[in-house]
Amino acid sequence: MQEVYKIINQVLQENTAYKISKKTGLAISSMQFFKNGDRKIENMTLKTAEKLYKYYIDTQKES
Repeated sequence: MQEVYKIINQVLQENTAYKISKKTGLAISSMQFFKNGDRKIENMTLKTAEKLYKYYIDTQKES
């Protein structure tokens, strides 16, 4: 589980909230809250975590 947190944190740190939002359909404001630490990754919904993990996998395939 820690590996998933690490990957999600990496996605949040390496990308803008706007870019994540455009690629995943998640709300920009939610991504900003997670990026700024206003919300904890541990409290993220499974649906949001899945979308961010899929975004990570997709970006790894592109590079």
